[in-house]
Amino acid sequence: MGQELRIRGRLTFDEYEALERRTGVRHEFVDGFAYPMDEGATGMVGASVNHQRIVRNLHTALDLSLRLPCEVFSQATQLRTQSDLGQVVYYPDLMVCCEPDDNDPNFRTRPKVVIEVTSPTTETHDRREKMWVFRKLSSIKAYLIVLQDEYRVDHYSGDDLAKLEQLGRDATLQLSPVGLAISIADIYRGVDL
Repeated sequence: MGQELRIRGRLTFDEYEALERRTGVRHEFVDGFAYPMDEGATGMVGASVNHQRIVRNLHTALDLSLRLPCEVFSQATQLRTQSDLGQVVYYPDLMVCCEPDDNDPNFRTRPKVVIEVTSPTTETHDRREKMWVFRKLSSIKAYLIVLQDEYRVDHYSGDDLAKLEQLGRDATLQLSPVGLAISIADIYRGVDL
């Protein structure tokens, strides 16, 4: 499927939406190109057990600490935005959204926090392209890149996400935009490192 998309070339946004419905495969969409999430850029099928555990730990902590209208959404919910790269659609590992009128049943457009659990094969994509897009999205107050193969969380915050705080095993993440404090050890609970 992935090779067929690359050979075919650019898609309109309507063609992208039809592709998602027809195949049942999630695709990121950037600058007219669709990239399958289940193979594509990572060359992997599915997510590792460590990845799933980290996502679950963060999702649980966020879910327990958030108050309405804020909600946490996981990999099945699209983040759609317009950027220098044209229409962009990602499936972040986690995002926190707090705008009551950002309420489409299939996607969100104004997240407050975005979290990506990264691996060596996805890290460059998360740090470059996604960071570029997220810096232009004024609603985002924090972007977390959580490494799945070592105890490290990179917490980007401030205007244009320009402030970087690197947190190691003994630190505590203070995610002030949503009122969450969680130890790095709790983020990595059950993870085999």
